[in-house]
Amino acid sequence: VVTCVATCLELHTVRREVKDGAYHPLAYGLISSLLQLLQMCAHGIAAVLPSNQGVLGFKWAGFHQALITFIVNMWAYDTIAQTVSVVDNPLLAISNFVNILMPSVAFAGVFLRVQDVFWPLRAVIYVVPVRWAFPSYDYALMAHESQLDEAFACNTTTFEPIDGPFVNKTVVQCKTYSLDAQGHGFFCAPHVPPYSCLGRTGLQVLDTLRLTFSTIMSKDPVVGDAMWYSYVGLAFVIGLFWKVLYLVAVNVIPAQYSHFALCRTLPLNPRRSLPRVPCRMNAPRRSSTVRRRLSRMSRTPGSTAPACRART
Repeated sequence: VVTCVATCLELHTVRREVKDGAYHPLAYGLISSLLQLLQMCAHGIAAVLPSNQGVLGFKWAGFHQALITFIVNMWAYDTIAQTVSVVDNPLLAISNFVNILMPSVAFAGVFLRVQDVFWPLRAVIYVVPVRWAFPSYDYALMAHESQLDEAFACNTTTFEPIDGPFVNKTVVQCKTYSLDAQGHGFFCAPHVPPYSCLGRTGLQVLDTLRLTFSTIMSKDPVVGDAMWYSYVGLAFVIGLFWKVLYLVAVNVIPAQYSHFALCRTLPLNPRRSLPRVPCRMNAPRRSSTVRRRLSRMSRTPGSTAPACRART
């Protein structure tokens, strides 16, 4: 929402500066995109590092994957906010972004399963960045965890504990729908609620979450990493599509306000003969109010009048 308001108000200033010939609108779009990427990187480090490694204590092996996923997802939605804000009213920009954000949350495969969404609304699932960023981020966090607290391995045949303080003591409720690399199931300590017992390893946790969220990736590291690259790449392509639309909009829409290499206002010198009519060489169409004002300026001594210069 902040991006929508800031972009909409900023473009009003950009139109005035482009009209004065300060820079080309495409240059503004490219420079702002570079600054946006740097800002997303700083935002990602400030958000992911303290929470994942500082508070939750996840392993550093998946930090770079989680960081890249977060940056790509935030960059994609920030780009969408910029694109829909190329309008005159900030409220209209906010409304445009909310109309895109709400379907993104609803049809991201989190609240509704993909197979439960009917066509053509199911197409929305595949074109929103969060659809690909959500499973990628979960995989980056959990795939590298080898041993979680209060969870232990168990034999899938005898249902007896293999490690932990419960070895050779009791028969446990061994969960066998997700096995680790050694073919063992898992169980949790008695004081752990059943809904909190998700797995002993990170991949087992992903398997348990996949029972509820069908979009979760729960593959071995080789296949999982390949899917992570493809999912993040899809989210990046979606963001890149909106970025191209934004650059085109910034380059085309302010062009009607641009006076590049057309006319410049210079102080009138009473001793010199200056044109009494506004410069018309390659000039864009102006409203009647602007034409009357320029005509009045050309007839008033001591005011400013436009002078032509060649297009570079």
